[in-house]
Amino acid sequence: MGTSAVSIAPSSVQLSPVNTTNISDEEDRISTLPDHILLDILERLRDYRAAIQVGTLARRWVRLPLLLSRLLVDIADFLPHDTERREHWTVDQVMTAYTTTLTRLLQHSSSSSGQAIKDIQLSFYLTDPYLQSIDHAVGDLMERGNTDYLDITIWVDTAHPSYEQCVLFGQRFMAFLHACPTMFRWFTRLTLQNITFGDSDISSLLNTCNKLELLSLTGCDSPFDPVTGEDMALTINAPHSALLALEIRTCEFARIDLIHAPKLSRLVYSNWTGSNPLLHFGNVPCLDNIALCCAALNSQTPFMLSHCLSNNTTLSIMYLDFTDQMV
Repeated sequence: MGTSAVSIAPSSVQLSPVNTTNISDEEDRISTLPDHILLDILERLRDYRAAIQVGTLARRWVRLPLLLSRLLVDIADFLPHDTERREHWTVDQVMTAYTTTLTRLLQHSSSSSGQAIKDIQLSFYLTDPYLQSIDHAVGDLMERGNTDYLDITIWVDTAHPSYEQCVLFGQRFMAFLHACPTMFRWFTRLTLQNITFGDSDISSLLNTCNKLELLSLTGCDSPFDPVTGEDMALTINAPHSALLALEIRTCEFARIDLIHAPKLSRLVYSNWTGSNPLLHFGNVPCLDNIALCCAALNSQTPFMLSHCLSNNTTLSIMYLDFTDQMV
C-alpha cells in the first residue's frame, strides 16, 4: 500500500535554539540540536508512531511530536509485520486499532496549544462502522481552520474484487460521502481504487469536495448500461469545482466526458480499455498538460491524436507513452 506523492512545506516552527552550555556528558549529540532541526528529522519519518515513540527516549524530545506540522497515518502501519500473524488479522481488528489511535491523536492535537498540523495524510479501508468515527475526528480538527492539506487514500478491503463487489464499494463510498459532508468538504487530495461509480457520482463528489485539487482513480469503472451491456461514460460536470489535476489509471469507463471543470489544468489517462482514448472536452479552459499512456497493440484500431484533442486549444505540454513501436 502507499499514498500519493505530495509536496511538503518545511516546518514553520520558530523556536529558540537549545542552550548547549549545560548539557551533560551522557546526553546524545542529536538531542543538542535546535528544535526546528529535530522537527525536520521527525517529519521525515514515514511511520508517525515512530515519531510519537521518540518522545519517550528523553525529556528533551517529549514535546516535539506535539509540534509536528505534518501527520501521516497509513493503514499499512497497523498490519503485523510478521506474515503469519497478518494472515490471522481481520479488517475489523486493523480498523479498530487505526480508528482508536487516529481519534486519540487528533483529539489531542485539537486540544493542544502546540504547532498546528498543516498537512494531514490518511489512508484507511472503506469499511463500516469506522468511517463516521474517522469523519468526526478529522472534521473537528479541520473546523479549526489551521490545516492546509487533507490527503485521503481510501482502500477497499478485498484484493481482487468482482464487479458486484465494486458496485457495493461504490454504494458504500457514496453513502459515506452523504453521511459525512463535513469531512469531505475539506479534502484537497483524494485517491480511490476499485470503485464502480454511478452516472452522476463523480460530479456529486466534486461538488461536495469544493476544495479538492487532485482526484486519482485506479481500477474504477461505471455500471453496465442496462440496454447495451457496455460500460457507461465517466461524466464530470462540476462548474464550481476547484479540481486542478485528474488521474485515471487502468479504469474501464467507456468514455471520459469533461463537460465542466473550469480549473482543471492536468489530466493523466493511462491503460484504457478499447481501441481509443475516448475523451470529450467541454469547458476546460485551463487544461494545458495532458499525459496519455497505454500499450499500443496490434488488435487496436489506430486513432488520430488530433481528433482526440480537437476540442482543446490550450495544451502546452503533452506526454505520450505507448510503450512500443506501434505509433
